[in-house]
Amino acid sequence: MEEKISIIIPVYKVEKYLERCVDSILAQSYGNLEVILVDDGSPDSCPEICDRYQQQDRRIQVIHRENGGLAAARNSAIERATGEYLVFVDSDDQVHRDYIKNLYQIITQAQADLGICGYEDQYEGMEHSFSADMKIEETVCFGRIDGLKALLYQVPFDNSMWAKIYRKHLFDDLRMPQGRLYEDFAIMYRLFCRADRIAYNPYKGYGYLHRGDGIMEEQFSLRKMDLIDFAEEMKERLLPLFPQLEPAIWSRYFRANCHIYLQIPDGDEFVQQRKRIEKNLKESRRWVLKDSGSRLGTKGAAFCTYLGFPFFRKLKKWKGIGKR
Repeated sequence: MEEKISIIIPVYKVEKYLERCVDSILAQSYGNLEVILVDDGSPDSCPEICDRYQQQDRRIQVIHRENGGLAAARNSAIERATGEYLVFVDSDDQVHRDYIKNLYQIITQAQADLGICGYEDQYEGMEHSFSADMKIEETVCFGRIDGLKALLYQVPFDNSMWAKIYRKHLFDDLRMPQGRLYEDFAIMYRLFCRADRIAYNPYKGYGYLHRGDGIMEEQFSLRKMDLIDFAEEMKERLLPLFPQLEPAIWSRYFRANCHIYLQIPDGDEFVQQRKRIEKNLKESRRWVLKDSGSRLGTKGAAFCTYLGFPFFRKLKKWKGIGKR
């Protein structure tokens, strides 16, 4: 008997992409699925599309709720899910037909609590199709400390909720912070702290769609300071628990601050926010420069802060320096 896997798909203003996403889930070679579509008060035709799918396939259930944001939608589905495993898929993305089967193989064969695969970047306006004979590759296993270290350095995986499979018990008494941005960042390291074993396979079974109107592509607003709050919280939580990971913690902290700082426009409107982040960058940059594990781009950014922050802000044109 296949174990049940719950697939959670939050839905909001994605009528252009939703059918492509859901169709790729329903075409999965793994059979025992529970698909939870969470209509987060979408003002377009998404609620009707969700209901139609529910009528067509008994594996699908729909939650209609008032708009509360991505984290609230995911949390409501976690409460409803009855599977032994959870998988999160964004409603504008698509997956390979063996995606769930291979994720299940990754996590079960390694006897892990959390399984991770690679992903394929896809871009709006371009046709994308997965290779029909895409095969699973060799799986690498991490203990809790080494897994956290890899997560903090963002190599070979990052803190996105998608492209991962979780044993449901990891979410016992743990939910995403609601009404905030960067909720993935806020919860992922805490999930890793609960996982005894993490398995990673570079199989690129998830197609992540880059959209010009996505939340992360929006211009800077005060909401984006959520990442700074979460980075400070992460640092305070992890340093006492994992002193052996101190360089990696400071490196991740630096990169999060760098990512937001380089989005803040010049001028007088966000002076306090710039000063706050400049203080954080000064506090963490020496750790980055003496850390052999930090990326070359991170070290370069840390070095440039010593040349003055007016100069450092010119790095906005250097693609990838501030990756979150």
